[in-house]
Amino acid sequence: MINKERFAWFLSLIILVLFADRKLAQIEQLENLNQHMKVSSDIQRDQLVEMSQNMNQLSANKHKEGFELGKTQALIATLNKENILDYSEGYHAALNQFNFDENTNHLNSNKDTYELIEKLLDANNQSLDNYKDLLDMFGENGN
Repeated sequence: MINKERFAWFLSLIILVLFADRKLAQIEQLENLNQHMKVSSDIQRDQLVEMSQNMNQLSANKHKEGFELGKTQALIATLNKENILDYSEGYHAALNQFNFDENTNHLNSNKDTYELIEKLLDANNQSLDNYKDLLDMFGENGN
């Protein structure tokens, strides 16, 4: 009888150790998934910020291009002995600099693109929250 009792306790101990090992493995797997999700989220956010900075750089390049066109126009006017402050040429250079569409009378700005970037960042944050909820749900269901 004592041998059967020892065997039962030993078997119970083995089952308890295996159960604890599986739970620890599951916790480790969820922690790895969480770490990968954070790294992926950081990469996505950095790519969106980089895209926004590239758009700002393009806008700055447009400004510089307009400035250079104005300098060129002033040099041509000086060489032709014309008035440098001719209103129409400066007006059209400014419109070209800021991407003004004369047919529709509005600026073709990057406002829509910035709004899209903002929505993408919000979606990225919402995705992170949903992913954390999913990990929490798996953690709770696995108990």
